Parts: sequence; structure tokens; C-alpha cells
Amino acid sequence: MNYVTENTKSINKSSRNTHSTSAVYSHRDRTVDSTKGSMFTTFAACLLLVSVSAPAVKGDCTVVVKGGNEAGPQAGGAVYTRWGRTVCPQGATLVYAGRAAGTRYNMKGGTSDTLCMPETPQYLSTDTTANHAALLRGVEFETQGTTSTPFRNLLEADMSCAVCHTDTKLSVLTVPAQYTCPNEWIMEYNGYLMAEFEASDRQRKNTLCVDKDAEAVPGSQANINPSLVYLMRATCDGLPCPPYNTDMALPCAVCSK
Repeated sequence: MNYVTENTKSINKSSRNTHSTSAVYSHRDRTVDSTKGSMFTTFAACLLLVSVSAPAVKGDCTVVVKGGNEAGPQAGGAVYTRWGRTVCPQGATLVYAGRAAGTRYNMKGGTSDTLCMPETPQYLSTDTTANHAALLRGVEFETQGTTSTPFRNLLEADMSCAVCHTDTKLSVLTVPAQYTCPNEWIMEYNGYLMAEFEASDRQRKNTLCVDKDAEAVPGSQANINPSLVYLMRATCDGLPCPPYNTDMALPCAVCSK
């Protein structure tokens, strides 16, 4: 058997492992790729080709091992929104930046989602005669408290956002009540959980993980009460206290792998 090693900086895109090793075994014009199985089973398949296809001819299986520990782009990648910032973390590419928008806080209709709206919209239709519509408004920080309250400096300001893409990860996970990531997961950013205030006249909204270093949309600190978000806290109703604390804002971490 001839054994040849070749370290490459590119990763086989059919592999979902950023630290994968691929090998190609060939005998004459027949090739077996190790991405279809382990290195040992693939070499065995190569030997089978030799014994079945050319039993009267002695030949070698040539092994070329590609890869190693280099990380590289994956097929697809992952997309996530970084709430409160207009730039992406290191290792991620900015798709677009904008500002958060949702339904007015006291309306029962509309959307329950918070959207990251681009700064420059595009319209497919120029019609302006529709009588009814689901209306979007900017998302405003409602962070009353003392100077130690998270985002106290952003009270009444509108929330910015950035849509980010990473081509070296395949999954993104938001971990509530933790500011670190599970083992083998990589931190994209961390911050605080935010959602609408709990009251009978309020509109339910999705939960956001807002970057701990959030920035306001410039010039937006006017108290107009559009779509609102508040810091999220745990209660002792079904959650153990301790370790949960009903007076402390819950953190979050956005992690990738």
C-alpha cells in the first residue's frame, strides 16, 4: 500500500464536522471516498476492489489523507440576529443592519414577532389605497430603575439590530438564564432577555437576547411608546428559588457550533 498525506486548508463541504479528516483510496481507475465511511472501512473497500476486480494482478491501494484540524467553511452556515447592535461579532459577516420593529404594545392584533428592519426598504407595489394593514412600529427600551439597572442609559431609546451570517458554524442556540455557552459551543454574544411587560392590555412578543453592550438608534430617545420591551425576570411559580432570584434580570447567551 502506498500511503501519502496531504494537509489542506479547505474542508470537504459534504462533511458537517469542522475538524474532519477525509481520505481517498484508489486502485487504478477505481476510487473510494472515506467521506462515505470511516478510514478503516474505506480502506477495506479498496482492498475488496483489488481482490474482486483484479484477483490475478497484484496492486497497491493508494491512500491520500486530506484535512486535519483546520477549520473551514461549511455547506450552508448559520444566520442569527444580534439585537441591540449594528455590527457582527468577530468571525461573522454582516448581512444588513437596521432597527427592531413590532406591533404597538397595547394592540391585540398585529404580529407577535420582533423584526430587524433594514434602514432602506424596497417596495414591490406603490399602491397606497389599502384600508387595513398590520402596522409596525419601532421597539423602545423600557428600562426604568437605578443607575445599576441593565440598559438604564437606553431608557425610551429605540433598539438597533444586525443580521449576521457565519459560514463556519451550522447551528445557533440561545441559552436563557446563562451568560456562558455549553461545552463545545462558541459564544457569539451575550446579554439580557427582553420581552413585553406582563399585563392584560399588552401584546405578547417573542423573547429577544439583547446584547449587553446594546446601542440606541441615534436620536431616538423620545418617549412615544411604540412597541416596548422590558427586562425579563424569573418567578418562583414553578421555578426553584433559589437558585433563581425574582429581583434579578435574566441573562442570555447566543452560541454557535
